[in-house]
Amino acid sequence: MVQMQEDEAICSERRDLQRLQLDQVYATVRPSAVHRPATPRDITSAGEGVASQPTSTQNTTSSSPVSSAGKEDTCQTVKDFFKWLIAQQPAEDRGPYEAAQRVVIEEMWTIKDLKDMAKLKSDLHDLAVNRYKLKDGVVRHFKEELRHFKSVYRTASSLVEIGTNLGTESR
Repeated sequence: MVQMQEDEAICSERRDLQRLQLDQVYATVRPSAVHRPATPRDITSAGEGVASQPTSTQNTTSSSPVSSAGKEDTCQTVKDFFKWLIAQQPAEDRGPYEAAQRVVIEEMWTIKDLKDMAKLKSDLHDLAVNRYKLKDGVVRHFKEELRHFKSVYRTASSLVEIGTNLGTESR
């Protein structure tokens, strides 16, 4: 019983350390692209906005930032995404992103939901923009921003895992 409590305490300590390390990595890793406002080429001749589609041919294993055996997207992943995304914005532009974060967490939307919002004709995009009054430019770029976040998240998670493994080997 005592051993099990000690193991739980070590696991809790390890999770706290991982969260701290992830926070430090998020603060230092910046993608080359940040939020960009809509441009005239994003607007069709009919006047409807069209989210530009990236032309990348990079093959990815999954659309999930944390995909691997036995792992799922969680509310914490969504919170981590917004923490990272808000940190990428200049201080004066953070308001719309913070508003989006509050709504997304309150409504318990998933990573998949955020990606679906990039589709202008989706019900989720309509709900986010019309009912919750989130900025269209913020909502349309979630999918693109998630692509950047995935790389950062996986790198940070790997670094944390390496650090944790090194820490347990030295005991």
